[in-house]
Amino acid sequence: MTPGASLPPGLRSSESQGMKRLVAEAIAAIEAPFDALRREAKARLGWCSAPVILPFNTYGHPGAIHVAGRVLEDDGVLGAEPDSDVWSTVRNMYYRYETDEVPDTEVDILLGDERHRTRTDDEGYFSVVLDGDGLDLDVEDGWLHVDVQLPDRDHIRQAKVRMIPRDTKLAVVTDVDDTIVRTGATDRLRSILTIALNNARSREPFPGMAAFFRALTRQENDDRPLIYLSSSPWNLYDLFEDFLEIHGFPSGPIQLRDLGVDRHSLFGDDHHAHKRTAILRFLSTFPELRLVLLGDTGQQDGLIYRDIVERHPDRVEAVYLRDVAPNAEHLDGVKECLLDKGVGFIRASSTKAMAKDALERGLISPADCDAVVDAISNSQRTEVAG
Repeated sequence: MTPGASLPPGLRSSESQGMKRLVAEAIAAIEAPFDALRREAKARLGWCSAPVILPFNTYGHPGAIHVAGRVLEDDGVLGAEPDSDVWSTVRNMYYRYETDEVPDTEVDILLGDERHRTRTDDEGYFSVVLDGDGLDLDVEDGWLHVDVQLPDRDHIRQAKVRMIPRDTKLAVVTDVDDTIVRTGATDRLRSILTIALNNARSREPFPGMAAFFRALTRQENDDRPLIYLSSSPWNLYDLFEDFLEIHGFPSGPIQLRDLGVDRHSLFGDDHHAHKRTAILRFLSTFPELRLVLLGDTGQQDGLIYRDIVERHPDRVEAVYLRDVAPNAEHLDGVKECLLDKGVGFIRASSTKAMAKDALERGLISPADCDAVVDAISNSQRTEVAG
């Protein structure tokens, strides 16, 4: 169970969906007993490590506070130094994917004076939505910190929930890979090597993106949440969190996807379905909200955002796509569709073009736009000096 329910992918034929569902059911039927036997054998041999909680940054409002995370065996990756050497980086990446989840275990969530108990699913995930109306909630700088505990152990972690006022007018939703960080997702081998050989400190953000997001989200008297939405697996969550903090990006909920197999899906939702579902859920939770959507031309972001605009043309302010695939034929017609709906559209390789459009739309101030341009220039000077 990955946090949040999923909708059926819109671009798959019913035959394709049916075949994948049959394959998923067959694999899940084999995988579940195998995992159970493996866990039992480890327990008998005394090879199980202590369980640890990995809480996820989520969002909510007082009437619907979403708390989610995962319980895993402690393999030394969580809390590891973000600037480790290459061999440690490769080792940590291996253990991120070769996780030993802790299924069917109790998790306590402390909200105000109330204690709520839930259980992890087969993949070690937990996800609950709690009603906090009427509770004394200590919200600081837009964030609610919620204690999450394993009841039979002295192990407590804090989950962070971005509390968004229900009358919020504007929010920013952004892709991560090849939108704010260089990954090379259009080249599968290059992308794998980039992820495997780089830690949170050595991964390269695109110049000016952190300054641009600070400008978009820190306007006076205007609370603008920022949601990081990626099709990367939850296994990389701690890497994403460390990267954003180290490189000065604003904090925000991080939404990834599960690559496991269950009886309903094969390797989780596809790229299109995962992102579309997350955005539609966000819009339904905050019905007065308009969005600024950021992505890249390398995958399906333009098509996903066009789908959102076609469903909710009055809910999207602008779409900004970083141009990492100049011959992206799948984007033919996207620009015309968005402009016809009155939605701003910028496709550019530089953050500067996005910032200037945001300035023209009144989304950021002239001083903030100058700060973005300065950040780009400083980054380019650093690259030349290096």
